[in-house]
Amino acid sequence: MNEFILKKDHNKDKYDLKPLDNLNFLKNDENEEKREFLLKFIKRVSLCSNNSFYQQYIKDAKETLKDMLIKNFLFFIITQILCITITYFWKDSKILKFFIITDFDNSLKYILGRFIFFIIPELFVFFLFRMPRLYFKNKSVLDKMRLVYEKYQYAFNTMKDNNLICDVINNNFDLHFIIKNKHKKNQNQNNISYKIPISKLVQDVFYEHAIIYSSKSLYKLCNNLCTTAEFIVIITVETQFIKEDLYSLKERYNNFDSTYVSYFIQHYLGILSMEICSKYLIMIKTIVLIFDFFFDIFFLEKRRKNNLEKTKKIINEKISNYGYFFDMNDDISIIYKLKPKYQSLKYDYKYFCKESNKLMNL
Repeated sequence: MNEFILKKDHNKDKYDLKPLDNLNFLKNDENEEKREFLLKFIKRVSLCSNNSFYQQYIKDAKETLKDMLIKNFLFFIITQILCITITYFWKDSKILKFFIITDFDNSLKYILGRFIFFIIPELFVFFLFRMPRLYFKNKSVLDKMRLVYEKYQYAFNTMKDNNLICDVINNNFDLHFIIKNKHKKNQNQNNISYKIPISKLVQDVFYEHAIIYSSKSLYKLCNNLCTTAEFIVIITVETQFIKEDLYSLKERYNNFDSTYVSYFIQHYLGILSMEICSKYLIMIKTIVLIFDFFFDIFFLEKRRKNNLEKTKKIINEKISNYGYFFDMNDDISIIYKLKPKYQSLKYDYKYFCKESNKLMNL
């Protein structure tokens, strides 16, 4: 056997290590150090390479799409029932005519037609704006992970007297190893092509290893890969996230947001569509939804970033004694295990933020 592949279990985010049992040179006591180095390399790659962002946001996208359809369906059904009820009992009321539409087609054909045509703008914005944004965000997350795990890969391949070369880390994060052949002098780590420039891979960093995971699903991280200290850090992060979510919910109820204006306009357009469902109403709703999308990017995201920075400071105050540094954005959380020389220095929050930003802003 000149090569082997360690496949990653994506449900547990860890590798199947059975192929290592067939490597005789790792079974000797004198090679225990090499085996430990290999296992450490595998663990580090496992902690920083995963599809947690993609899985979480695809789940959220499906929930959003389902909620959108249900919400619009219920809105049309409820307003339809109200209109039928009110016009039946108070058909001649002059006052109600100012508040409720009394002249509409209530046949099933027209009800379904109004629903289908009025949901089209939401589907249009969802698939043409929100989903592509998700794709590019996911690509950015994978680039961040690649920078980290290729540093581990380069360090592993350049280790002196190493019998293995990690040739490829695929998009599914499976590890492809080549066993060095003593009779092939040209078989060395220089034949490996890295996507990240070597100049970046050899740069000194402040951390020994990093845990990278979706901010929304950090609790799903495979804890048996983590040390006790890392587990405590993850619990601390998750506890603070829960507090922030409750605070954000409370803040949302206490503050008027311009998005409520958008919701009002959308519902008013929905009521108008009970009487007329023209292309102009559909165009207006599409414009309102596009406005919502860009408003979320340029204005609400700025508010979220301020909240994230506040959360990050609170968490780092709690975990600094364990020798870790925490950074995050809307997409991912990164837990850095600091190198001993950085732990011995006075805790420099701004320095770590600056260095982490180089990775976060890829």
